[in-house]
Amino acid sequence: SFSTSQWDDAIKETFLQNMFRPHEGLLGELSHHCFFSSIVCPDHIGADRVMESYEGNIMVECLLGLSEYGDRMLTENAISLIFRQTSQYVRFCHDLSQVSILVYSDSIDVFNATNEAICSFSGIQKRLNTDERDAYSVASELLMKMQGFLQISDTQSNASVTMNQKLMMDLHFEVVLVNILRLPLKRLSSNNEESNGFEVMPDVAVNIPRRILFQDTFDLLGLLVKGNKRAQKSMGPLIPVFIEHVGIESLNVVNCVRQIMEGNLKLCSEASESLMQKLISANIKYGRR
Repeated sequence: SFSTSQWDDAIKETFLQNMFRPHEGLLGELSHHCFFSSIVCPDHIGADRVMESYEGNIMVECLLGLSEYGDRMLTENAISLIFRQTSQYVRFCHDLSQVSILVYSDSIDVFNATNEAICSFSGIQKRLNTDERDAYSVASELLMKMQGFLQISDTQSNASVTMNQKLMMDLHFEVVLVNILRLPLKRLSSNNEESNGFEVMPDVAVNIPRRILFQDTFDLLGLLVKGNKRAQKSMGPLIPVFIEHVGIESLNVVNCVRQIMEGNLKLCSEASESLMQKLISANIKYGRR
């Protein structure tokens, strides 16, 4: 309700700053009480604290001691409990980083539109599975609407696009797009002979409406991951699935793959040899088609 109020965005921001400033130290206190002070155990044990060093921690020593019994299941559970205890603080910070505070009216518009799109696609997906023709136009219309939130324009800054990417990822909108791209897309080969190092004509999609829908989906997915490390990391493992559609006429898959990897050195360094071979092979076989 605050985001949809009639206040100017600058007034909203000032209001929030003044409202939360007296409480700015509360998060630090909460972190301290949750992870750096004893709640259950006595202070001299410190088993429920996150410590910089676990040397002398009685709970950790006891759990490690259980591994000496040689019981595989007991050892696995003890080690799992140690890792769970040591990762609490990191997990808390990670979960906190996924929280989005909707201050601006534009943000609430994106939030609502994304939720509505997810709900709509849950119903449309069934119709797409059975190849209902009118479902394709409805799906493409929704995708085009969502693209508008991810494009820089005179009225939408780069910072706004970045925030919109985060909101969509928080709501797992990328799952909707991936589900569409998992639909089968049959192709008719335009050239049955080996390329012998020469470019060949692209294959033709049997289902043209589905090919158009795939292009709209790849375009939107490319905008969602563009310059966004979190989205790139999420989509990286699916690149082999996407490139299976390379070589279909009027279907640009490579641009989306490029957006997934562009500017992400870590993701590029983790690319497997088989993936690189597929990309190089597709480039040699189909060129820029």
